[in-house]
Amino acid sequence: MKLIALTCLALGLVACKDLKPRPAASGAATAKVTTARPGPPPARQPPDADGTLRVSPGERCAVTGRPISVGSRWTAAVVLRDGRSYYILSPRSLLRAYLRPKNAFRVADETELTRLIVTDYATGRPLDARQAHFVLGTKLRGPVGPDLVPAASAEAAARLQREHPGSRVARLQELTAGQVRNLR
Repeated sequence: MKLIALTCLALGLVACKDLKPRPAASGAATAKVTTARPGPPPARQPPDADGTLRVSPGERCAVTGRPISVGSRWTAAVVLRDGRSYYILSPRSLLRAYLRPKNAFRVADETELTRLIVTDYATGRPLDARQAHFVLGTKLRGPVGPDLVPAASAEAAARLQREHPGSRVARLQELTAGQVRNLR
C-alpha cells in the first residue's frame, strides 16, 4: 500500500514539474490582487437618539463575533461618523474596539467613533461611555468573563464597588489595553 502511495506521489510530482504558467493575455496588466479582511456587518437597527439599544435577535458582537442576548445589561454599541452602528457584547469588548478601532471597524482612529454607548449595570439605562464610570476587578462576570462594570456617576460606581468589591473606578479615557487584558 505504501509503495502505491509513493508511486502515485512521484508520478504526480513528475507531472506537475512539466507544467508551465500560462502567459498573460496580450496587453493585460498583471496587478497583484489583495483582498482586505472585511469588517463586521453593521447592526440591523441603530441605537435610538437617546442611546436605547435596539438589538435584533441573531445580532452578533462586532468585536468577538459571539451572539448578543437581547436585553442584556452588558451590551454596548458604537456609532461611526459615516452612520454605521455596531453592537458589542460587553464594555470590555467595547474598550478593545475603542483602543484599536482600525482593527475592529476599519477606520483610521477613535475620532471616527462618534457615539460609544454602554448600559448602566444598576439601572439598565444607556450611558455615553465617555461619561461613564467603570468599576474594575469585581466578582461580576460579563458574557466573556471578567468585565468593566459601567455606572452613570462616581457615586453609583462607588456603590457598585462596595456591593461587588472592585479594585478601582476609572473613566474610559484612563483605561489601557493592559488593564483590560489583566481584568480578573
